[in-house]
Amino acid sequence: MLRPELAKVQMFQLIDPRVDWADKNNNYMVQTFDAEWQVVPTGSIELYSQARQVYLFAKGYDITQERRYLQAMVASADVMLDSMYNDTKIFWHSSISRTKAGERAGPKPYSTSFAIFAMAHAYRVSQDKYYLDAALKTWMLDEVSIGSTLARATQQAESNPAINNTWSLNPLMHLFEAVLILHDATTSPSVWQDIESIAQFIEDSLMQEQGLFTSSRRGLRLG
Repeated sequence: MLRPELAKVQMFQLIDPRVDWADKNNNYMVQTFDAEWQVVPTGSIELYSQARQVYLFAKGYDITQERRYLQAMVASADVMLDSMYNDTKIFWHSSISRTKAGERAGPKPYSTSFAIFAMAHAYRVSQDKYYLDAALKTWMLDEVSIGSTLARATQQAESNPAINNTWSLNPLMHLFEAVLILHDATTSPSVWQDIESIAQFIEDSLMQEQGLFTSSRRGLRLG
């Protein structure tokens, strides 16, 4: 087990190169590094990766209270809102082109869960209600509405392959972490109900008697 001091050093070995890169590259996310620990640019900016970057910078600020991490978090969150969020029709582009302005992919429920996660963290750290508004509007979208999604998953999984592909175990895990932080930010009883819905769904449909998670249950694929 890592000592706290070493864990902190290793964490900032991940965060600081991203802060430096984002500052010089339109606040875009870093998806990967090469063997020399140099950033490898990608052709597209993925919503889930940009959201994770917001989270990393938020944690940097949590730990240090240094303004550079707060500024980096805000700038990265604003990229999401300015370039990846359609605030008229209320949906998130799952990716945008790094080099071709206006080239964007359509929404994907898997990626949209990350948007809730990032916006809730951005609000938690900055207390800017613009981020909270985006998180709550996203949470209420049909494509991520917990109760209806899980109901469709259990009732239609056998007849609708799209449910299998969209709501496997991995996307559900990320949706769960997103609504957890949304509840931390809002203390909303409605958000808590959705958390309980996911937990109940996992207990009822995915857990075996031995306490393990099954690879398939009632037609629902689990990753």
